[in-house]
Amino acid sequence: DARIGPGNPCRSSISGEPRYGPKPPDARIGPGNPCRSSISGEPSPQRPSNGGVVVSMAEWRSAMASPRRFRGVGKGRKTRRALERGGIGPAARLNRALGAWAGVRITPMFGRWGYFAGARLFACFPLARKETDLWIRLSPTDQSRALREPGVRPHRRFARRGWIELDLVDDADVPRALRWLRRAHTADLPAEEVD
Repeated sequence: DARIGPGNPCRSSISGEPRYGPKPPDARIGPGNPCRSSISGEPSPQRPSNGGVVVSMAEWRSAMASPRRFRGVGKGRKTRRALERGGIGPAARLNRALGAWAGVRITPMFGRWGYFAGARLFACFPLARKETDLWIRLSPTDQSRALREPGVRPHRRFARRGWIELDLVDDADVPRALRWLRRAHTADLPAEEVD
């Protein structure tokens, strides 16, 4: 029986059966092979027995349609490099400065550097270089003071909890950010509960 299925010594990606493991002796390419080289049902042309697997063009195209993502290629590689270096651009300067403060723990989380004082998250900055929005959690008094400065805005989602946003485009923006980060680090705020 030359149909695709468990009784066929050939394996097919169409049936979902794996192609791995030892091949039965009658599954070699040759005149006695019941496998077909195409969906049309034409018999496989005679080829020397080399232990290879014969696949149809349709099977090959379907396997190539969804290419695998290999480790170390593409967007993930940039993120890993940023993590290894401790940040890129303003993030590197922030991480060096905040890493020297007492009791600060810096942890990558959800595509951002998370800055913790004990269990309390007091700031976040993106891992990706193209994103520039620094999030800082301040006391209500400090938040209203910070919002009076140009370039500082309420956080788009967590403004009621004391969060603000400001952009760090280059190293010149870091000193102002460090001033507000120092206030956030020393603020007497409870750790946030997750919604």
